[in-house]
Amino acid sequence: MQYIIGVDGGATKTEAVAYSLEDQELAEGHSDFGNLNLDFNKAAKNIISAIEQCINNIQEQDRQGECLCIYLGIISSLITLPAINVLLSICLAPVQHLPKRTMV
Repeated sequence: MQYIIGVDGGATKTEAVAYSLEDQELAEGHSDFGNLNLDFNKAAKNIISAIEQCINNIQEQDRQGECLCIYLGIISSLITLPAINVLLSICLAPVQHLPKRTMV
């Protein structure tokens, strides 16, 4: 089963949701704020936590799958291409097989 993860990193909470390519919701992950303006390091950790929860929830359901991509919905005046690359490299650690591409 192939799936994608969408992440909504907001000012008060972060949500990650995995969907199959057939548009079936597979799992969720939640954490604190994901707004990088508030605290870049803490927000990055929260985003990673939500993604890891999502992936772990899929594995706990005894589902074998392949994460094709992770979409990050985040906003910040601190976002620069180097910052995005750092965040992506950290976020992609659980799914190392993904190509590391940045779209700004």
